Amino acid sequence: MSRLKQFALVLIAATSTGSAAIAGTGNTGTLTIGTTVASQGDTGVAVSISATTATNDVINGVTALTFSISLDSTLCSSLSNLAVVSAGRTTGNPEISGISCGSGQIMFNLSDAGGAVVVPDGAGAIMTWTFDVSGSAPTGVFPLTVSSPLAASGPVTVGLSTVAGQLTINGVTPPTNTPGASTPTNTVAPSTPTNTVAPSTPTNTVQPTTAAPTNTNTAGPSATPTNTPTNTSSPTITNTPTHTLTPSSTPTSTTTPTVTPTRTNTASPTITSTPTNTPIPTPRITGGASFGSNVVSGIGAGNANIEIRTSPGGEVLGSAVSGANGNFVVFLNRALQDEDAIQPFDTTNGLAGPIVQIDAPPAPIPAVDPIGAAVLMILLAGGLFWRLRRS
Repeated sequence: MSRLKQFALVLIAATSTGSAAIAGTGNTGTLTIGTTVASQGDTGVAVSISATTATNDVINGVTALTFSISLDSTLCSSLSNLAVVSAGRTTGNPEISGISCGSGQIMFNLSDAGGAVVVPDGAGAIMTWTFDVSGSAPTGVFPLTVSSPLAASGPVTVGLSTVAGQLTINGVTPPTNTPGASTPTNTVAPSTPTNTVAPSTPTNTVQPTTAAPTNTNTAGPSATPTNTPTNTSSPTITNTPTHTLTPSSTPTSTTTPTVTPTRTNTASPTITSTPTNTPIPTPRITGGASFGSNVVSGIGAGNANIEIRTSPGGEVLGSAVSGANGNFVVFLNRALQDEDAIQPFDTTNGLAGPIVQIDAPPAPIPAVDPIGAAVLMILLAGGLFWRLRRS
């Protein structure tokens, strides 16, 4: 037996004995939407959703929570890839039921079909809502307000107060192209005159002259040789200085202006969706269909409007929008009675589910006082005695 059914039986027992109802005394909470700043073209923008609950009952937590965030309808076409994940102390898996651009509302569901606690009592974040902002989204400050909050702790309704948040979208500053400044460069190689003087080497050439001796013989007793040497020295000095002056001055002027403008254009990505044909499931009730219950859960098509009606008669007892995975929780406008027959209707897809019959629990055996017990024993003894005599 689920915890939701167990708690429903406790409520029935308390009411039948005349004690005070378990209803919402002390069952209060606050639902708060965070404040976020984003820019055109941002992806993965996150909005924190937190709650404070104090149910003060035997369940000690919230078993079902549904609410809508209302925003400016002009933002509908600018938000994509909407998703929600659990955060903080949440033990369940939250869902987004869809967005209606006509009314600018997004519905969030958090529940367990078996009636288990999905948000224990306490304070802090319970889920995070993420989305992408298109590059052409409108800019400004957009309030995020809460509408239609419903919470339950088993069969007990939890009163919720709400705190609105806001989404600020800033524009993107266009890129600025700054060409690089050109600086002419003049390079003049300094000139250095070069004077080259070849050293002069005097050349002295001495040509020796040898005079042949002249011998004169005179007849007589003695001959006296006469040698007259003749030396002729004619030195020749040749000085050939060579002066070579070669100035080399080669100025070089180089002017190289460089202007390089750089502009980067980023193309917007194109997202192509592939349609998938999936059979639409028929809605069916899976929990809460018991005597005295005012909450019914089940499963059907995703993001569909589900109504719980009586059969026959067609009285609408309550409605809700299913999550993306088809789970739904409907809060009824009255408790279910004996011999009620209820049926789920998917008004979005025009589908009707199976009928569920509601039966009251069996009546208790009445207590027997001492006199009645004595009379019953006498009757039983008489019948037994008569039976023995006949045999």
